[in-house]
Amino acid sequence: MSNIVLTADRATLSHYRHNLYLGFLSCLPDRLCPEYIYKTIVPAVEPGLGGTVKLPHLSLRAVEAACFHAGFKSEDITILHPDALESKITTDAKIVGISVHDPLGYGPATTTWSTIFKGIPFNRIYFLRLMDRVRALKRKHGFKVVVGGPGDWQLASPATLDEIGIDFLVLGEAEIAGPKLFGAILAGRPPDDRLVKDRPPAAQEIPPVLGPSAHHLVEITRGCGRGCDYCGPDTSGNFRSLPLDKILSDVRTHIGHGIRDVTFHSDDSLRYGSNSLLADKDALLGLFAKAFEAGAGRVTITHASLVNIATQPDVVRALTKLLNAHGMDFFGCQPGLETGSARLIGRHMKGKVYPRDPKDWQEVIIQALTVMKAHHWYAICTLICGLPEEDAEDVAATTALIRRLGNFEALFIPLFFAPTGLTRLHDRERFVADAMLKEHWELMLACWDHNFKHLYNLYSRVARDDGPAFKALIRSLIVLLEGWVRIRRGYVLRKAEKTRRR
Repeated sequence: MSNIVLTADRATLSHYRHNLYLGFLSCLPDRLCPEYIYKTIVPAVEPGLGGTVKLPHLSLRAVEAACFHAGFKSEDITILHPDALESKITTDAKIVGISVHDPLGYGPATTTWSTIFKGIPFNRIYFLRLMDRVRALKRKHGFKVVVGGPGDWQLASPATLDEIGIDFLVLGEAEIAGPKLFGAILAGRPPDDRLVKDRPPAAQEIPPVLGPSAHHLVEITRGCGRGCDYCGPDTSGNFRSLPLDKILSDVRTHIGHGIRDVTFHSDDSLRYGSNSLLADKDALLGLFAKAFEAGAGRVTITHASLVNIATQPDVVRALTKLLNAHGMDFFGCQPGLETGSARLIGRHMKGKVYPRDPKDWQEVIIQALTVMKAHHWYAICTLICGLPEEDAEDVAATTALIRRLGNFEALFIPLFFAPTGLTRLHDRERFVADAMLKEHWELMLACWDHNFKHLYNLYSRVARDDGPAFKALIRSLIVLLEGWVRIRRGYVLRKAEKTRRR
């Protein structure tokens, strides 16, 4: 066995039926969804040879690549399936590294579901179960436990590290900090500080991955730079476009494993290659063209900014033409709509609407969705409920906006504010269901009234690998959920009004 073992819990490592957007299912609480149903809908990731993982998520691939690039040998590092820990870990293991996304269930989506419906979210359940097993193995074999990943902020206190059994927590990006820490542990000189942080890597210091990842993600940028007060990617480091050679190497790695459809991962995909907050059309089109030349079949993206779509429709038009030429007749992304309040935009996220003015935000959204509709792009827009200083008028403005958007085939997902990472709002209280105003409930219902009209159609476009039986199950669950919402609507609003009067 390798002396460095990398792994994650079952919820984090699921492939979610190869549907990136179904990753939200790990946020469900056990009170809403019994575990046997969760396991049916969300199968565990497949194990590979020797207990490895066929398609680990991108964070594990990034750490593996960083270690290899830093001089570790490939046999020194194993990405191990969590079910194989007891059978494969021996005294040879000196480090067990665990990647976390939302380990305690304090993220926005999990907070929304778990505080409305109560119960324990599955991402927390499976992380704590994994750590119970890791502690038992540590007592037997004596390795060090190192944890890191996007959910590191939830664990960043000595008391939490002691309770869960973590020796070191890597904060932020790991390409520099991870190999340094691993090398120090293996040399018998671990640092005194258990919270480990180093500078973010430059774009040229992020090496190509060694194998394919879950959801076939290929990273194309890091950071953001728009300056939103609540946003982790904005504080993680400057916006960096990764070198084209690195990206194409990752694309070819997936193709070499029989995977031709890839997803470009970025917090602002249309800005690839840009030195500003606007899109660089030539750099963006060049990236996609080179990926297709390398043998990619479908190339999709994760996130994009509505303001770029609204103010640079020529970029969307040109990219759509290129995608259509390679057989792609629809496209989608996840933009942050966040709020309909110009006041909150100006207070917390002026950069989100640049080069437009915060007062124009609602019109920017409508213009962007109009451009997307014309080119068969589909948006899954997230909103934030409970931003600091939000009041009833701000929420009502967002609800009015959602009702204006009724003709757009998009999803609007309201999520609760969570003070993540090292953001400028890290010391604020997270928003929970007990703090909801009646206006928040009205917003929630307006979003889901809209979503129920489009949810199955959008799901069916991306669920190409799901069989008829599973699609029928999803359709039935959507119908049941819609019926439940309609039945409970009056009760929820009356209860919210009573709560408000107290």
